[in-house]
Amino acid sequence: MNMFRAAATEPAAVEVPSSSDLIPLSVLALDLDLPGSEGWPAYLEARAVAVVVDDVGRDSVSRADAGALLAERRETVAREREAAARRLEQLEREAAERDRERRAQIWKGVPASAFPDGVSAASVLVAAIRDSQPKRESVLDAALSNAGEITFHSLAPTEDES
Repeated sequence: MNMFRAAATEPAAVEVPSSSDLIPLSVLALDLDLPGSEGWPAYLEARAVAVVVDDVGRDSVSRADAGALLAERRETVAREREAAARRLEQLEREAAERDRERRAQIWKGVPASAFPDGVSAASVLVAAIRDSQPKRESVLDAALSNAGEITFHSLAPTEDES
């Protein structure tokens, strides 16, 4: 008797389903993407799915396990589609907001009623543009606003006033 040899243990009995209840991994791979770099053995082992060899010698899984893997894949695809739809909806909202902001910056022009007879269109448009630009507050207006601030007004003309 050798004391360094472990006693021979009999392998646990694994119930092997009939070949009609097995789905080969090659067929399953047609519907499922190959899982990461670890491959099928690690992917299936992590999900406690037993891989057995069918009567032809192909690695296979049971129909129930294949159904569970396909259902898991359908749920993953549904979640990805929902997330993509939410991202698309968010992008559309942002684009609509940017479009509103851009349209708000476009000059609206002058209504036709602002063009009196005998006045050129150019002079009316120039006057409208000049009127639409912000104006410096006068010393009197600043004093009357009672804001408590002192504003310096130079007597020298600025570049745009000359």
